[in-house]
Amino acid sequence: MPANVETMTYTTARGVPWHGLGKPVDGLMTAAEAVEAAGLDWHVVAKPIQTVDGEPIDMKVANVRDTDGKVVGVVGNGYTIVQNRDAFDFADAIVADGGAHFETAGSLNGGRTVFLSIELSAVEPIKVEGDDSNFKPFLLLRNTHDGSSALSGCVTMVRGVCENTVNLAFSGAKQQFNIRHSGDPTAKMQQARDALGISVDYAKRFEAVANALMAVEVTEDRATKILRDAFGMRESIEAKGVDSDMFVNHHATRTLELLNTAADLAPIKGTGWGVLQAVAEYIDHDRQYGKGSARDALDIKATSILWGQGQDVLNRTAVLIDPKVAKMMSADSVRGAKRLAVRVKVA
Repeated sequence: MPANVETMTYTTARGVPWHGLGKPVDGLMTAAEAVEAAGLDWHVVAKPIQTVDGEPIDMKVANVRDTDGKVVGVVGNGYTIVQNRDAFDFADAIVADGGAHFETAGSLNGGRTVFLSIELSAVEPIKVEGDDSNFKPFLLLRNTHDGSSALSGCVTMVRGVCENTVNLAFSGAKQQFNIRHSGDPTAKMQQARDALGISVDYAKRFEAVANALMAVEVTEDRATKILRDAFGMRESIEAKGVDSDMFVNHHATRTLELLNTAADLAPIKGTGWGVLQAVAEYIDHDRQYGKGSARDALDIKATSILWGQGQDVLNRTAVLIDPKVAKMMSADSVRGAKRLAVRVKVA
């Protein structure tokens, strides 16, 4: 399952995570509150290891969780453990504004990876002219106890709630900091602050794309064509014997209904931003996943939204609305969409 959540916490104001796991809390949390609510109040201890014959393995140690004796990683003996509480304090020090700002936190893969996200109150909320919504970037921090990655952080618009969302945020981040588990991690605080200052540009790029799409006027006829083309460009439809017209009509029609009736989309109707947000709302909240399948419907939903057809439809929608604006987005995210879009004439 894409979640791989062991324990976590989240603020109820931002909604329940797709997997429905974790401890809900009201409002943002302090570091101490988030550590406790997320079940991260444990320490990792390095212990020597040996072969089954009793021979010591000199170059390796086992990182063991003190609460239950579980091995959360086997690493080199020069590995510096960053305890969970230290990672939270580290995030606090980077932001340097104190108070309650932790949004989510949790343990993944049985304690091998710990993540936390904090609201960047020092960064002005992203406002799209004509849209009443506020978009707030997060500082996402990831720490591992198995040596699979460094202590890492990035600025992202993705709410970290599971393994896939955390990986998605880091894969899409233009700038991030990575601090190796060796030496004194706190001595590299300025490196992290410098990277944070650079990566805030990601939020500015998001704002620029949103405002550019707000400036694109889209009639209902053109919105209908964009949605049909975005949902219709599936190379596998014919191979699977699916009635492509039925498929396209269902998804495009329902998305258009959302655009015309959803109260939160009313202020941005008639714009490219409105069309893109209608697609996002349909994919995230309205579309049914896993019907008639033995697979977990939430598993299918997350995979589609993060990596699969859902993400592809969003990327294609942006390209079809305005190819020039789409170029402002991540090149990797739209490259495949642009290859498919060449066979559809943008109205």
